[in-house]
Amino acid sequence: MLPLGGDPAADGKDRSAYSLFRNQRRFPRHFHHFIDGFQVITDVKRLLYLLFLSAAVWIVDAAVIYSMFLAFSFDLPIVAAFVVMVILIAGIAIPTAPGFIGNWHYACILGLGLFGIAKPEAFSFALVYHFLSMLVVIILGVSFLPFNKFSISDLTGQMNKEIK
Repeated sequence: MLPLGGDPAADGKDRSAYSLFRNQRRFPRHFHHFIDGFQVITDVKRLLYLLFLSAAVWIVDAAVIYSMFLAFSFDLPIVAAFVVMVILIAGIAIPTAPGFIGNWHYACILGLGLFGIAKPEAFSFALVYHFLSMLVVIILGVSFLPFNKFSISDLTGQMNKEIK
C-alpha cells in the first residue's frame, strides 16, 4: 500500500500518492491543487476514518431525501434518493447564485424527472428540500458560533471590511 504523505520509502524514493501525480505536467493546474490537498493526509487510519465519515454523510443525506420522498408520497426506490443526490451535487458544483438558487432546483427537477415525477411536484420537492437544508446549515452555524471564538459583530465587521 502506498503511503499518502510525503515520506520517502526505504530506497529514498518518494512513493506517496501525492508524489505520483504532483509532477505530471499533463494535468491541469486545478488537478494539482486537488492533489496538494492530499498532502495533509499522512496516516492511512485517518484516511479510512475520513472515508467512513464521508460515506456516513452520503448515507444520511440519501436517507433524508428518501424520507422526503415518503412525505411527498413519491413511490420511488431508495436508489432514486442516491441518484437525485448525485445529480444535485453535480448541479450545485456549477457556478451559481449564492445559496445555489436555481441550480439546486433544476438539478432536483432533473433527477426526479428521471423517475417520472412531474415538474410541478419536483419543483415543490426542490423548494422544501432546499429550505430545510439551508435551515439546518444556519441552525448549526449559529449553534457552533460560540465555540469558534467568533461573534456576530466580528463577522459583520469582517464582511464590512471586505466590502470596502
